[in-house]
Amino acid sequence: LLGARAALDRAPFVAPDMIPFFAKLKTFFCCWGWMYIIGIFLAILLLLIYVALSFWAVSADPAQLPRFFTP
Repeated sequence: LLGARAALDRAPFVAPDMIPFFAKLKTFFCCWGWMYIIGIFLAILLLLIYVALSFWAVSADPAQLPRFFTP
């Protein structure tokens, strides 16, 4: 097993001028996670609105249903 100091010695070195780039990259990936969550929420919301509108359209005029759905 390696000790903590030996593990730190083996870690790759990041140049100081690359730190702002990695900070922006970290911010981008944090925002990407939130956009993924918000996107899924909006997709579910749009699906629910689509189903509600289709139920409303069918209840307003049942003749819009295909023949095999009508008794």
